[in-house]
Amino acid sequence: MSNNESFIDEVTDEVRRDHLFGLLKRYGWIGVVGVVALVGVTAFVEYRSTQAENAARAAGDAILSALKENEPGARVTALNDLPTSVAQLMLVGSAAVSAGDRDAAIAAYTSLSQLADVDQIYRDIGAFKAILLQETTMAPADRIAALDSLTQPGQPLRLLALEQVGVAQAQAADVETALATLNTILQDAEVTRGQVERVQSLIVALGGDVATN
Repeated sequence: MSNNESFIDEVTDEVRRDHLFGLLKRYGWIGVVGVVALVGVTAFVEYRSTQAENAARAAGDAILSALKENEPGARVTALNDLPTSVAQLMLVGSAAVSAGDRDAAIAAYTSLSQLADVDQIYRDIGAFKAILLQETTMAPADRIAALDSLTQPGQPLRLLALEQVGVAQAQAADVETALATLNTILQDAEVTRGQVERVQSLIVALGGDVATN
């Protein structure tokens, strides 16, 4: 390489460096702001994650503490003092049933059925349990109407709700319709062995014939 070519290369490199330094002076603040923003966002996400974890741990500890109450009534009281959530309402309902406080259990499950921003299955479970607890106080026709939305195709509690519809129909002295409803359950591919045994016992008790596939 000649001296002229070497000199030209050196000058070219120097020009490039000057141009780069000029760009850094002019636009370097953008990179600094970007780094600061990235660090800030990362710190905020970590802070929120830590907060959520601590809140979940505190809620779990509070529930465990409430469940340590040996007397069912005291357990209901302790659970009622906790923030409302799916777990809290289900535990209140269960504890109230154990304490023989049907009204409190119905209230808890009804609240669960009306809880916003939770999966529909939890609301359905709350509604179903509340209806079950009113078997002796709610007229059969009213129970059938209340269960209607749960018996629709695609509903996860459909077969359990249909079983209760059959019971209500039998209590309303509509035995023929009850038997048809109960036999419909036996024909369903999703019916469990436990439910098959219950439904078959109901059919026999009603003097009907068990349908076979």
